[in-house]
Parts: sequence; C-alpha cells; structure tokens
Amino acid sequence: MILAPGGENPRPELEPSQRSVGIRLAKRNHAIDKIQHLRARIYRLETPAVIGERKRTSAWTNCFEPRHYEPHIKLLRPGSGI
Repeated sequence: MILAPGGENPRPELEPSQRSVGIRLAKRNHAIDKIQHLRARIYRLETPAVIGERKRTSAWTNCFEPRHYEPHIKLLRPGSGI
C-alpha cells in the first residue's frame, strides 16, 4: 500500500514512485509480539502531563490519532526508482 494519510482509502492521485510503499502487519504476524514489546516500552512513558484527559495508549489503541494502532513496515522509499 502507498503510505499516506487516509491510506486505507483509494487515492488514485498518489504516484507510488513519489511516495513510500509498505505493508500492514496483521495481528497474527510473528513479528507482532516483538513490536508490541517495543511499543510498550515507549507508551509506559506517557504521563498525565503528556496525554492530559485522554485514555492511555494500550496494545491496540493510541491516545493520539489514529485511534486504532495498525503496525506498518516501509519497504520502499520515495524516488527509489523501482
């Protein structure tokens, strides 16, 4: 998929050679456990001063937008010539 805001929606105006291209990992992917472990180390640092009245981040939600966490891996950089 082309990595861009609103990437789940068809965006025919986006040129893949000018945007990053990647894949989204499903929850059943073997890498998810390691990604979630790394992510947990980061969201433990959330304090009330940082997030205010928002609900804290969890394994599959974010306290900031977008609400639901979907891990992606970038495969190609823009302008890679592929």
